[in-house]
Amino acid sequence: MAREASSSDVKPALLRQLETDGGLQHVFVLPDSTGELCAAATLMLEPKLLRGGTTVAHICELVSLPSPASAARFAPLDAPLELIQPLVATAKASGCYKIIADVPAASSQPFLDVGFRPTQLAMEIELAPPASLLQGGVAQ
Repeated sequence: MAREASSSDVKPALLRQLETDGGLQHVFVLPDSTGELCAAATLMLEPKLLRGGTTVAHICELVSLPSPASAARFAPLDAPLELIQPLVATAKASGCYKIIADVPAASSQPFLDVGFRPTQLAMEIELAPPASLLQGGVAQ
């Protein structure tokens, strides 16, 4: 079972920094009507060996961010269209030949609504975090 994210995992300042870094990883943030961050997602661009170096986009880490009044836990995101659209647009602009989305089954409907389809079985192995993270080396 995947580890639940906690409020110490993602900080708004880190999201804003990652959002502007570009490269093979793109972080998208979605502000609410007050300008507070309410959701975030990561888009990874992966050059593939079997397709002559062409790129696949991988949507992962969709989270809704807790408001100051809510619990300090992150929830899987029922991704709003306002967050999915820039992910898809960036993948297209980057020349990707497909987009893979890692989403829980319960949160898949918004992706199905914009043309995603279920394909492969995802598998994972949980690994212990590096010692540097265990000793407080988390980015602020």
